[in-house]
Amino acid sequence: MNTTLFQIGSYFRFLISSTNQHGVHSPFLFAYLTKCLYKKRKGPYNKAEKIALKSIPYFNYRSLHLEGSFKEMEGLLNKEFGQLSFSHPPYDMVCTGQNMLSDTFLERILPHCHNDSMILIEGIHNSRKDLNLWESLCADPRITVSVDYFFGGLLFLREEQAKQHFRIRI
Repeated sequence: MNTTLFQIGSYFRFLISSTNQHGVHSPFLFAYLTKCLYKKRKGPYNKAEKIALKSIPYFNYRSLHLEGSFKEMEGLLNKEFGQLSFSHPPYDMVCTGQNMLSDTFLERILPHCHNDSMILIEGIHNSRKDLNLWESLCADPRITVSVDYFFGGLLFLREEQAKQHFRIRI
């Protein structure tokens, strides 16, 4: 199956199983969606970049680790938020593209994260391989909250929360 056909099929499966904030029964995620992600953000940014730009002030993140295409955002983030630290653990937020993912991604990143860290991954539905890798990340017992928004995914390490997976239309 070629990539385009896979993405179309994957998108239809996503639409059937996804919800908005009304289908979320997690107070943490409901607040994050309604007070942060569903707020409008102007600018020539893709979905993953908009999520990063909205999440930094919402969670008051200060230490970021950017990989892949997100590296290009360092100047913009410094200009917009100032006082951010890049690639100095512990990381509040990790932003990466699917081309940076591997079977050892969590072993490489998680030792540098904390309970309130967020991992933003771009392009989880680009291919069957990317989707399989995403599903294995979600299944890891250290990940308690995972959010599939089709164009990417979010992982949270919140130990105080029961393990849940969400498919959200953003």
